[in-house]
Amino acid sequence: MILSTVFPLTQPHKYGTRYVGMLPYFLVNVCMNTKQTKTDAKIDVLGTKVDVLTTDVSRLSGNVDKITKDVDRVTKNVDKLSKDVGQLTETVDKLSVNVDKLTNDVDKLTENVQDILVAVNHLSTHMDSEFVNVRGEIREVKDDLSTTKNEVIGEIDRFVVLHQTLDVELVSLRSRQDRQDHFLQKVAKKLDLEYERN
Repeated sequence: MILSTVFPLTQPHKYGTRYVGMLPYFLVNVCMNTKQTKTDAKIDVLGTKVDVLTTDVSRLSGNVDKITKDVDRVTKNVDKLSKDVGQLTETVDKLSVNVDKLTNDVDKLTENVQDILVAVNHLSTHMDSEFVNVRGEIREVKDDLSTTKNEVIGEIDRFVVLHQTLDVELVSLRSRQDRQDHFLQKVAKKLDLEYERN
């Protein structure tokens, strides 16, 4: 076991750990005809192998602990993800129910709009015929108003002509009365009578 400090049992290598220290130890102890027997040498080699295996086992147990921690962490993450997936599934179900309700509402709205369009078309047709009737009645009233207007204008024209004629007659009547009054005053003066105009 003295040579195990001089010749390390393992050396790092780019592909992993290589066991290079056992062969020289075995060769030194066996080939140099030391006092050790072959059995002692085998025991030493086996002890060395046991030490190497113990080191490897302790290193592997450390790795197993790390792996266990990593597995626990991954398990927790998977649990969280499964909860999130469950929540997302519930949300998607709620959204699908809301989409169905919205689709039903849109269908009802479409039916209502169609009913309104039918009513508007019916009303439009009815109003068109009513407008035609109203236009006819308005034309009749307009014609009646035009006739009445012409009659009123004719009556006003006759009244104006009558008024002018009355003015002329009134002027001539006053003129005649003035002449008669003047004549009566002359007669009353000749007869020495008093004459007063009424």
